Amino acid sequence: MKKLRFLTLILTMLFVFVGCSNEAFSMENTLSNSSALGTTTSSTKKLSNLKVHYIDVGQGDSQLLQTSGINILIDTGEADQSENLIAYLESQGVQTIDYLFLTHPHTDHMGAATAVMEHFPVKQVYLTNRTHTTVAYRKLIETIQKKKIKRVQAKAGVSINFTKNLHGTILAPSKNYDDINASSIVMKITYGTTSFLFNGDATVETESDILNAGYDVSATVYKVAHHGSSSSNSTKFLRAVNPSLCIIQLGKNNSYGHPHKEIKERLKKLGVPVYRTDEDGTIVVTSNGKKLSVKTKKTNNVTIPTSPSTTTPNTGNAKTTYIGNKNSKVFHLPTCSSLPNKKNQVTFASRSAAIQSGYHACSRCNP
Repeated sequence: MKKLRFLTLILTMLFVFVGCSNEAFSMENTLSNSSALGTTTSSTKKLSNLKVHYIDVGQGDSQLLQTSGINILIDTGEADQSENLIAYLESQGVQTIDYLFLTHPHTDHMGAATAVMEHFPVKQVYLTNRTHTTVAYRKLIETIQKKKIKRVQAKAGVSINFTKNLHGTILAPSKNYDDINASSIVMKITYGTTSFLFNGDATVETESDILNAGYDVSATVYKVAHHGSSSSNSTKFLRAVNPSLCIIQLGKNNSYGHPHKEIKERLKKLGVPVYRTDEDGTIVVTSNGKKLSVKTKKTNNVTIPTSPSTTTPNTGNAKTTYIGNKNSKVFHLPTCSSLPNKKNQVTFASRSAAIQSGYHACSRCNP
């Protein structure tokens, strides 16, 4: 009888031990799966929004880009717009300007820059090597020196990683031009699969040099050059940009007749929305890295259809090579319509090899 009770006790203990072991194994699996799910969620995290403000500064240019706590200001408009511009920047929560780009030394693009630098801490300013003899330009340089702001020369081929997901490539100037407008900074900024082209008052000559250098100028949003002047915005260049949205910054009833009739006709042929600061006021374009929306004083968050990719990414098992552009540091699928000239091409055996070499993906073919 004692032996039977002892055997029963042993069997009961074994049952409890196995049950506890299974429960522990089940709990361990649950924690492991939870960790894996957490990792997956983190790796698929969506991009924060990028806001691009095309600020109404009358007959002039000024754009503010904001994402992940970074403030990028391109141009400032005339000096008489200083109060208006500073008030707008403050209304958008700007306390520090991380990057200031002044496309060229005409006052309708840099006139308010001195006031901006006096009001806000500016970490660095990008200028071309094109100088000017005006009092406004002299004061600008004096203020940069007085404030000990880092000065960087803007020229073709310079790449800037503003954040992990926001990249800029300067496409011009590539040489010294007699025309101050032609010496404008032209910069393409990419965010996810969306991209923005900023070009100051760059002329047809500048556009031709950019295309001849083999740069990828395709962009989702195109800031129409020189306020819609016929000295810029050539048909060939517009076709290469192939935008989904165009924005013109200009003053109402300006004395230059901007935008010129032929430019309005060219933009109409593109068949995409065109917004104007003289009619719409300040225009804010928001990108989530894939889609765009536009907000003005007249409209609220209008979704902009973006152009579909002109090529189909390879999803099969065949080995794919990638073509890089030595100048723009952008890599493409071999079938992309925006491939650079042969002399500017470099081939990568894999996507990771291109990225490790400092190249980033084309926003058109999405390699």
